Parts: sequence; C-alpha cells; structure tokens
Amino acid sequence: MVNNRYAAVHANPQGAGDARPTASQIIEDEGLINKLHDKTIVITGCSSGLGLETTLALHKTGARLFLTARNLSKAREGLKDILPSSEDKQRELFELDQTSLDSVRKCAAEITNAANGKLNILICNAGVWRVPEGRTKDGFETHWGVNHLSHFLLFQQLPPSLLAASTSVFKSRVVVVSSMEHREAKNINWDNLNFDKGNYDRSASYALSKLANIYMANEIERRYGSRGLHALSVHHGGAATGI
Repeated sequence: MVNNRYAAVHANPQGAGDARPTASQIIEDEGLINKLHDKTIVITGCSSGLGLETTLALHKTGARLFLTARNLSKAREGLKDILPSSEDKQRELFELDQTSLDSVRKCAAEITNAANGKLNILICNAGVWRVPEGRTKDGFETHWGVNHLSHFLLFQQLPPSLLAASTSVFKSRVVVVSSMEHREAKNINWDNLNFDKGNYDRSASYALSKLANIYMANEIERRYGSRGLHALSVHHGGAATGI
C-alpha cells in the first residue's frame, strides 16, 4: 500500500481513473523546478528507457547533468530537446561503453575533470536484461560485467568528488537501479559468478547482477554514510524500456 500523497492515485493502477504521477510531476510537487541549478548529477545509460526518462525529468530541476551513453548518436537523438546546440556545460554527454573497464576509467576521469572535483549525485542506471550468453571486452559474463562491475568501478573513481560536494544541507548520494528480480538469485555459487561452469541461465545471471547492485549500495552507505555520502538501491517497477 502506498502511504503518502500519492496513495489515492494508486487506488486503481492501470484501470479506469489511473492517475499515477510521472517523474516530472513528482519533481513539480516537491518544488524542485529549477531548484538544483548548483548541483551536478551523473546518469549512466541515457540514450533510451529509464535513463532517458530520468534525464528528461531531472532536466527540469536545472541541475548540471553529466550523461553517459555507449552510442552518442542515439543519445543525442533521444535528448535533442534538451541538449544545447552549443556546449553550455549544463548538459554534457560522455561516451561510456560499459562492456569495457578501460572505457569506464576514461569516462570517470573525464567526468571528474569536467566537474572540477565535485559531484552531488551518481545514478547507476545503465544495464542489460536477459541477453544471450556473452562476455564483456574484459572477459566477464555480460550481465555481471555491465550491470554490476562497470558501475562498481565507476563509483570507485568518484568518492573524492562526491564527498567534496556533500554539505549539511544537501548530502551527496548514489542511486543504484536494481530490480525485484534480485530475489531470483538463489543458491549462488560464489566460485562461479562468471557463469563459466554448467548451463548458462540468463535469468539467473541478471538476477545475480541486480543482487550485487543492492549489496553495492548497502556497502557504500555503510562505509560513507557517516561522512555525508549516502546510497540506496531502487526497483524500477514495470516499464516498457525497449531492452
């Protein structure tokens, strides 16, 4: 049961009278329109789906947005209504191929430099879902490498910038997009996280990567929460994202 200002509009989801709020509506309701102009937010996977919609919503806050995508042309097309015709430094695109840890390191360095060492929010959104068996450029199972390891490494490069930006008024934070499918990660073989042994199960590999997302957020909170850097993991809900 939803126990907040939106309880009434969740009374009949997907039926007559469905009026569940959009992300943009929530930002408006929270009074955040053009209120985060002094904040910098990093969002991974912004060319489509959840990342694209998250970007369009947070654009309304006026925050400086650092947006990553593997395919920059696709991202520019999806974000054409908010990307500046000339670089105004408020919305910047960074190439990030999350099948490559070298690309992650390069992108993290570029973001740190562009942010002048201060970041307020990191949203780890990019991911793949139940793709056929494959390996990243570094040899990791695709779900494990893209959904978890790439974000883990990206975060590992950014604590100094996130901590530097945190204040008593606005704590820095990391938001990791997980999934309720993490519950399907059962009977985990900790010696076979890369799914090198036995039959490949794309559902199990995806679930494991989402469980790792939750563990990552929990550990960030444990290690950095007292220093003003918080983390949480979220279930995205049902969404037609195209993946």
